[in-house]
Amino acid sequence: MDVQLLFFRNFGVENMSFIRIKNLVHQFHMKDANGEITEIYNAIDDVSMQIEEGQLIAILGRNGSGKSTLARHLNNLLFPDEGAIWIDDIKIRQEDEENVWNNRKKIGMVFQNPDNQIIGTTVEEDTAFGPENIGLESERIKKLVSDALTAVNMEHKKNISPNHLSGGQKQKVAVAGILALKPKCIVLDEATSMLDPHSRKELLKLVMELNKKEKITIIMITHNMEEVTSADKIFVMNKGKLLSQGSSSEIFNNSEIIKEAGLEIPEIMELAIKMHNKNPEFKTGLFTVMEFANEFERVYNDKRKQE
Repeated sequence: MDVQLLFFRNFGVENMSFIRIKNLVHQFHMKDANGEITEIYNAIDDVSMQIEEGQLIAILGRNGSGKSTLARHLNNLLFPDEGAIWIDDIKIRQEDEENVWNNRKKIGMVFQNPDNQIIGTTVEEDTAFGPENIGLESERIKKLVSDALTAVNMEHKKNISPNHLSGGQKQKVAVAGILALKPKCIVLDEATSMLDPHSRKELLKLVMELNKKEKITIIMITHNMEEVTSADKIFVMNKGKLLSQGSSSEIFNNSEIIKEAGLEIPEIMELAIKMHNKNPEFKTGLFTVMEFANEFERVYNDKRKQE
C-alpha cells in the first residue's frame, strides 16, 4: 500500500474509491518504414477520475477520443507512461506480475468483436477456460460455469459450438466467461457496436441486471449516447482528455460539451433542447418519441392548470 493511502487510512479519512486514476498519460509512437519514431502523441492526456464500487459508469467519446485506450489500462492490457491507477487501494505496477493477474480477475473485459475472445469448442468449455486457467478444482469450475451461463440465460446452449451462435449470444458467452471468475467489475469496450438492435437491447438489459442484482461495477465504453441514460456517472472524453463528468442529466443538458466531444446529438434530444430554450420547464436529455410526448403533455398540462 502506498504512503498516500496509508495516510488516509491512519487518519480516518474516507476518500478511497474502488478505482482511482490520477494524472494518467499514455503515449503512442508513430514510426516510419525504417522503424524510426516520427511522432509521439498522448492517447491519454493527464486524465484523473474516481469510480466507486457498484456504480454503473459510462465513458463516452467518439472514435479516437482515448476511451478504449483508457479501458485497457483498467485491465492491465496497457500501463501508464505517467500517472498511476489504484484498484482496491492497490497501485498497479507492471513489474508486480502477481498484482497484475489478481487485478485481471477482478476486472473483466468484453470487447467489440466476441470472436476475438471466444476460444472454446463449446459454450461450456469456453466459459470454463478462465477458472481452469487459474487452477480451480473441477467441481468448483462446474458450479461457476453453470451459475454464469444461467445468469446470462445461455445454460441451454452449453453444448453448442460458439460458431453456431448469433452475435448477441456470443457476447453473452463472453460475459459468462468473465462471470465465472467472480469479478468485481466488467468493462464493456464498444461491446454493442456490432450487434443488431434486438441483441444490443438484450445485452444492455443483462449488464443492468448484473449491476443492480449482483452489485457488479459496470463500465461502458461507448460513443452511443442512448446506451448511457441509466449511468450513475458519465465521463466525456475527447482527444485524450477528460472534458466533463457528471450525472446523465448534467451531461445531457450540456449540449456544448456534447458538441465539443464530437458526439452526434439524437434528433429527439436536440428538439427537447430547443423546447427547453423556449420554456425552461421543459426537460432535456430525452431520447425517445414517447419520452418527448410525455414531457410535452406534462408541460402543457401544467401550463393549462396555471391559466
